[in-house]
Amino acid sequence: MLELKPLSYFIAAYEERSITSAASRCFITQPSITHAIKSLENKLNSTLFLRSRQGLTPTEQGHQLYKKVKVLLQQSLQIEQSFVDARVQVIKLYLQHDLRLSRYNLLFKLLREQQGAIEFTLVDNIEQADIAIMDIERVPSHYNYQMLEQEDYYLVVPTDHQLAGHISVNISDLDKLNIIQRPYCTQRKVFERLLKNHQVEINIVAKAHHDQQLLDMVEVGFGVGIIPNLHNEKNNHIVHIPIILEQAINRAIVFAYRMNQPIIKQLISSLNFDFIRSKF
Repeated sequence: MLELKPLSYFIAAYEERSITSAASRCFITQPSITHAIKSLENKLNSTLFLRSRQGLTPTEQGHQLYKKVKVLLQQSLQIEQSFVDARVQVIKLYLQHDLRLSRYNLLFKLLREQQGAIEFTLVDNIEQADIAIMDIERVPSHYNYQMLEQEDYYLVVPTDHQLAGHISVNISDLDKLNIIQRPYCTQRKVFERLLKNHQVEINIVAKAHHDQQLLDMVEVGFGVGIIPNLHNEKNNHIVHIPIILEQAINRAIVFAYRMNQPIIKQLISSLNFDFIRSKF
């Protein structure tokens, strides 16, 4: 008998065309994905993928299995949902760790106003979620999304820093600065290329685990940081300075969602995203 979990790993590998991406999507190790696929191939006595440096290429048997497994997993989800109390619809929400829930009050107010009782519960990762608010660069390929807002990046410095009085800075002003890095930033590589192209050298003096930690480290004098303007709030000890670039670098925040439940389809169709975007 085939188990559902290895089949879900197969689906991830098929859709991502990569063991690495599939493992990231499922929040497991690459050997776990490889083992699941190998076990399926042994049980079915079939080769499901051709492996190469470019990734995974499904075989004809792989294509056939994908179509059948998609139906099977959908049916499994429907069975699970049929036993959920119809009086309360539980919707699992993932919020990217450096975003604030309060910023999206209007969105959740509109969601709660829909017909029927809805209960939101926070989950730890995107693969557990029905809906999510997150960076567009991190949205898995099997989710749809609607744009919410775009954020520019600001230089944050302590009030006694030499640049604290500047209205704005350009890329050359970053030369030789002591920077606290955001290793989780989806635009980090873009910034690194930009610095290299302009022959700007920075000193990485620390790495933050999350944005609040970065702001705290700036405040106590560890260094300066580059951060989305979502955090541009009043602080008597930190100055936020716009970075003027020839080609703007920004972060897109989206409302991501699965379309595999009737309640989600109903919610998405009822929301006016143009109106929601106008309020940011």
